[in-house]
Amino acid sequence: MMRKVSSGDRTTQALMMSVCFAVVTVSSCAKQNQFSNVDANTPHALVTADARLYWGDRGPIVFAINSQPTSFWRSKEQYRISTGATTLQVVADREPYDFYPLTFDAMAGRHYHLRYGLSRASVNLYDITDVNSPVLIQTSARPDFK
Repeated sequence: MMRKVSSGDRTTQALMMSVCFAVVTVSSCAKQNQFSNVDANTPHALVTADARLYWGDRGPIVFAINSQPTSFWRSKEQYRISTGATTLQVVADREPYDFYPLTFDAMAGRHYHLRYGLSRASVNLYDITDVNSPVLIQTSARPDFK
């Protein structure tokens, strides 16, 4: 014999599902040793990357900063990093994915920006603090790019 489900039962079920979804989403997203932005009130530099050009394309992706993985659940490539020796592990959106790490000294108040080189064979790190005259800091190639 089938039992009739009331609208109150459906509302309760929907509410419980929403609460469970929210708890799972909030509690399980962060990895251990995951990179988190430096506090905005401390000396820091900014690292950004080119945005996607269209829906199927994406600019360079910062995979890790100083061996700390970045969050999978981010909406853009923008990070506040501490000053000093910094290593960025950058990946591409297509094969081959890897680039050699970029190592540089981050200086407070500077804005560093990542862009693909020609044919996506490399990734370039620029200091774009002065937008009228960007300075190329370093270039990294793909280990097995042909």
